[in-house]
Amino acid sequence: MTGNVGDPLLFYELENLFNTISGKEYVWYHRRILRRISKFEIWCWNHFAKGLIVGGHGLLMVDTGRNENSGWQLNVSLQELKTIRCPLAILAIGYNTFRGQEDFNPVFRPHINECVNKSVVFGLRNFGSIRALSDYLDDENKRKICFQPCPTTMLSLYEKLPLVERRKSIGICLAFDRFENRFGNSFYSVVNQLVKYKESWNSKGYEIIFFVHNPTDLKTEYAKAIAQKGVEILCISGQTYEQIFEFYMTKTLIVGMRGHSLMIPWGLGTPVISLTTQNKQKWFIEITGHNERSIEVEQEDILKPLNQQTAHIIANYNEVVDEIKEKQKEFYSITRDNFSKVCKAMQ
Repeated sequence: MTGNVGDPLLFYELENLFNTISGKEYVWYHRRILRRISKFEIWCWNHFAKGLIVGGHGLLMVDTGRNENSGWQLNVSLQELKTIRCPLAILAIGYNTFRGQEDFNPVFRPHINECVNKSVVFGLRNFGSIRALSDYLDDENKRKICFQPCPTTMLSLYEKLPLVERRKSIGICLAFDRFENRFGNSFYSVVNQLVKYKESWNSKGYEIIFFVHNPTDLKTEYAKAIAQKGVEILCISGQTYEQIFEFYMTKTLIVGMRGHSLMIPWGLGTPVISLTTQNKQKWFIEITGHNERSIEVEQEDILKPLNQQTAHIIANYNEVVDEIKEKQKEFYSITRDNFSKVCKAMQ
């Protein structure tokens, strides 16, 4: 799996979970969402497709896939969107704009309202995304959107996972894209405190691994600044799904700066703490029921709460893991209900 580790995994797992819940092996036509959707494609879908499923990425963004047709990553004009007649479902997407970014362009509001109105299910992967998107929706559509957890948060319930032994190892996932929106002026303070965190937990017998999901992160001056501290950074891009699952499942704990680096390990039963640089991280931690495990990187002291949360998780480890399992069952029940509505519409 090349590129940013979480991206291809999300739609693969959406298909996998949909097949699992439906009890059918659907034939999936894969289509990158950023390329403009043509009239001919819509004609084909209307005549031959059982349904059209859009997900499960953070598709509600203003910069990635910027276009004048929709204002978000679903690149189809409003006029052509209205011609889609096969069942449409939007599943497990997120409101992923970064702090300090500009607003969506004017076409976004009518386009997203038409999408919600047309969808059998319009599911967002956290309640923060629901709140944020509601600002753009008509009252009827506000009532229609719903919570649909990302399939990666339920991996241990349906994936065939390797049997591995958990080690005294803590992973710290770094992210350097959209740097100013993530860190402001706090980066070097964060680095210094993370090095102290590493030294402290090394002394307690824990291996600390700094890693990235995206190989482009390693090419930045910020990665070099960390390397100058004598800290090696591992890149897990390019590994198979099985290898990535094993990497996360062998860790005691993951401290993450990316949404994927929180959702995937949590879905595998590994506790997580968010070093929050983007709202979607905070919103994910919110649905797990532990807001205290979201630590804002721009606060002056991240080391104290990071050490406190790490110590608490380790001291209560079995209870913490059992709680994750119970929350996953809740998410699975919600997913089963949502997917059943889609399956019924496709009959």
